[in-house]
Amino acid sequence: GWLDSAPHDPKRWLFVGGTAINGSKENPSGIPIIELWGSRAGGDWTKGFEYLGVFSADGLTMCDPELITWPGTRVAALYVCSTEYLLGNVVATATAWEFKPLPGFPAKSGGTGGGGKSMAPVGKSAKGFWDEERSRYLIWHVSAVRAGFSLAREVTVDTDLEILLENPAREYAAMRQAGRCNATGLSIAVAQQLLDKLQGTGEQFDVNVCFHFKKPLKQLDAGTTVGITILGEAIKLTISGPGQALLLAPGEGGKKQSMELQLKDNETDIVLRSIVDNTVIEAFAMHGRAGVSARATNSSASSRIVLVGEVPSVDISVFPLAWS
Repeated sequence: GWLDSAPHDPKRWLFVGGTAINGSKENPSGIPIIELWGSRAGGDWTKGFEYLGVFSADGLTMCDPELITWPGTRVAALYVCSTEYLLGNVVATATAWEFKPLPGFPAKSGGTGGGGKSMAPVGKSAKGFWDEERSRYLIWHVSAVRAGFSLAREVTVDTDLEILLENPAREYAAMRQAGRCNATGLSIAVAQQLLDKLQGTGEQFDVNVCFHFKKPLKQLDAGTTVGITILGEAIKLTISGPGQALLLAPGEGGKKQSMELQLKDNETDIVLRSIVDNTVIEAFAMHGRAGVSARATNSSASSRIVLVGEVPSVDISVFPLAWS
């Protein structure tokens, strides 16, 4: 829910909710739409709410819609519990508002094949809010690999690729203790030797690795793969086609968890960041373009961190995490 604004009543509260219309024998669930409702008497909710119109009928499933906005920008995101979202503009109508997707949504390549593009598929549904003090939008996903929620994530927009970016909230970097390993420009072999000398990382730690190539990522052969194995679980990024890559991690019950991402022109580095909390690993690729979560299921798995792939050089850092 949020407070309305000009050109309408700034005292009116609004909220979006999902429903379905036109059910049939062939399609009993009907067509999913997201509606807009408004309070009848400003902040006095005892007078109830009224239907104001269709907010979106662009193919998103209708469960748990979340409208994500950033003050001072026109672009907004409409997110639903299938982890899909649309980017667009919230446009005033005569009496209320409606959501207009940006051109190219949802048909743009790299999408999910459904109503829109996909956030990190760590579970179903998410909830967030605008953090006024730090000017950021925070969101938590219901986690598929733990009983609770994901890491807190800061959500921003990449205007070039027209996608949402999700990165760990900045507080996690502030929790970094003295680095167990922090070096740049190493060969894979030397970097692995450095990792093998680690004297323990604790139960919570932050791993960052940057794989440097000598040519743009868009020129790499399909199938080129790099990654990192943590607690016996491999997080890999594979070039899947021109300008496309796939982030892959083990999932529950042996199922693979994956997320597509787009590559930009002239990029020569693959960047992976993983935050580990006991047996749970949350991994982020290319500064938040994709994310996956995994749980270490083998209690006897080695705590050794292993690099995957062949590249000219890498940067690697490992930081234990703790409250100061």
